[in-house]
Amino acid sequence: MITTTSLTTSPIRRLPIVASSLFIAIAVFFAGPPLLTPLIDPSGIQNRNDLGVAVDQGFASFWTNGGRLESTFRQASRYWSTYHLLKCLFAAFVVLSASVLASRLIVRFQRAQPLGIASLWAVAGISVAGVGAFFSLLVIANLQGPFAPIASLLPTLTTSPNQHSMQVVAEAQRLAEQTHRTNYPPPLERMVSEFSRFHLVLAVLATVLAVLALRFALSAWRRSSRTATDDRRNRFMLRTLALTAAIAATALAIIATANAATAAAPIRAFAGALSGGF
Repeated sequence: MITTTSLTTSPIRRLPIVASSLFIAIAVFFAGPPLLTPLIDPSGIQNRNDLGVAVDQGFASFWTNGGRLESTFRQASRYWSTYHLLKCLFAAFVVLSASVLASRLIVRFQRAQPLGIASLWAVAGISVAGVGAFFSLLVIANLQGPFAPIASLLPTLTTSPNQHSMQVVAEAQRLAEQTHRTNYPPPLERMVSEFSRFHLVLAVLATVLAVLALRFALSAWRRSSRTATDDRRNRFMLRTLALTAAIAATALAIIATANAATAAAPIRAFAGALSGGF
């Protein structure tokens, strides 16, 4: 027979399972994409070394053929898109697991005695919520692969030891730093366009997250104001969450503004990326 007590305590008893799911999700985020991408993507690229070779070979052809994607560079772009898409999905699983665990920890906080133990649960809940917020940023950051695969390959290209690739990168950087120019070679135009698109996507998504975080902060603060004066524990938790969400919204707004500015005038940031500042 299911009693009222069992219904109220069963979510708490599931806390170790929920915590384990978060740790597993984080482990899969780091270990899953390198293992799964070669199985999903048909390019034949197996690891980062293969990717570097494909980028070196493909980029030289991309640069000399007017920005057209030849088979090798297309395969590298597809592999990298798949890799980042998997990281994006796994980061979303971490966010979901962190959200569930944070809610369970808040329940522990509300029921714990004495106050010192309750404070530990509060710190744990807020910390897990912070993990979820951090991986929310990783969700949007890893959209660079699907939305701008050529631009996302810049770090691989700029760290390549291949002499020819280094020469092409140096040539692209020299052209990008010529601020008086009004037009650029087609390969550079395409790279800059993708670079701008990537930052535009980041700006839009960061804005959406900032609005959601701000709405949550306002809702939590209003709810704390309606909480009974003698219920200090819930007021403390709600106001702490509200302030944390407000700080997150501010940080996201700064990120959105910076990325919007880069998307509007990408050439200087692109030149910096070619020098390893991506």
